[in-house]
Amino acid sequence: MTRKQEALNHFKVTYTDKLHEQKISEIRKYITEHQFVIEAEIIETFKELIAIIQKAEKDVVFITGSVLRASLKNGGDKFLLSAYSDIWYLDKEPIEVYYKASWFWDKLHEYQKEISAEAKKYVSKITKPDVERIKWSKIEDYKALILPIFRSSVEKVAQLQEYRDFKKSYVLDIRMGEHHDFTESIWFENTTEMSVDKIRPLLKPQNEAHTAYRHYKNLNLSKGDYSGINFAYTRFENIDFSDSNFENCALIGTKFINCNLTNTILENTILDTTYKECSTQNLSEKLKEDIAMTITKYFKIKEDRKIENKPSILGFKSSFTKAEYIDEDDNIVYVKSTGKTIEYTAYLDKTLLLVSDKFKEVAKMYNPDYIYKTVALQVEDENNQTIYWNIEMPPENKCLSPSTTFNPDGTLNKIVINNKEAESLPMFRLQNKLWNTYIINLNMAESLLRRGLVGFELEELEHE
Repeated sequence: MTRKQEALNHFKVTYTDKLHEQKISEIRKYITEHQFVIEAEIIETFKELIAIIQKAEKDVVFITGSVLRASLKNGGDKFLLSAYSDIWYLDKEPIEVYYKASWFWDKLHEYQKEISAEAKKYVSKITKPDVERIKWSKIEDYKALILPIFRSSVEKVAQLQEYRDFKKSYVLDIRMGEHHDFTESIWFENTTEMSVDKIRPLLKPQNEAHTAYRHYKNLNLSKGDYSGINFAYTRFENIDFSDSNFENCALIGTKFINCNLTNTILENTILDTTYKECSTQNLSEKLKEDIAMTITKYFKIKEDRKIENKPSILGFKSSFTKAEYIDEDDNIVYVKSTGKTIEYTAYLDKTLLLVSDKFKEVAKMYNPDYIYKTVALQVEDENNQTIYWNIEMPPENKCLSPSTTFNPDGTLNKIVINNKEAESLPMFRLQNKLWNTYIINLNMAESLLRRGLVGFELEELEHE
């Protein structure tokens, strides 16, 4: 490793990553405290765009919200909203408006300014291009924060009379992401009549383009086998799903509105689902619980200390080590050689939070905004590597109830969870005096266990 690389690694570990977590935490806090104000601003921007579309009588199929990196490079603070025809980016005359988000992008500009000042302490080893590269490497984390607030805002836009009144094409797909590059759908609406004969054959696990981020309405899809399908963020309105099978489906952000769910089977399914005015007679007990239940159970998840020959991590002193200490450019973590076969379990937290591929898949479905970094575990003096994932998440000590008690040395004694603060956090971290404690809710625990994952213990916690 060159001296420049050593300087950059030291800079990231001791300063830039910690500062990044601080800025992200500040944005999360701002969104929590000002959600309705932010949504109102975004809604007004969409109303402005809709008014121009109506005046121009444009046949719109796509509306795209874009991060403008060129603007950010020069201290800008706007998102671009563009309305396109059915040829999308080939449309040479899109209708465009801007959403000013200084509350959001100012944190990125502060970050660049502060790391630029700190970089001077390294004399000439850390240059201006290095600082820029560090800044750009954090953009994905910012995008992950803005996506949910845009999605919730657009759902409210769709309830406005202005939205109902403006003429739409056969579909309307509202998306967020990069300018003329990758985007993710946050609202999809079909405006034409649908045929059961055409739609039913499309609802297969291999046809994700027709199952995720879609909109279906006024259909009889009863007695269907929809097992194993990814229906993430799809909206179903006035659909008869009676006597249907939804085993092993992903229903993250899925909405069922005025649907018949009588005798629906929902086993081994990942749920973060909205049900509104749905018929639920004779449902399986599992689905009844998921529809009616507000999460009221939380568990402390911890490495199973009874399993022998687990990986013994070298180079990290305690589990107080934060996730951001993993360097994306040098992500090999060495494991002590014991001369015995190592048991690579699904969950490790003794010195560093590390999870297996399957654990990470479940965690990311429930916690898409967290940062997941690849880590290669390598036994010292050997070449074979085993891939794990390091999850970076902010501390959420606000989720502790005042009834929580502490030991004389300041460590947690009895953990009591505050239901209101924790209700939107399937997995979160409590930062203790000496170490981190990780909490998961009942839905995530059930999803992990249904997949046969081992290597962790669950301690049920009190809540209020």
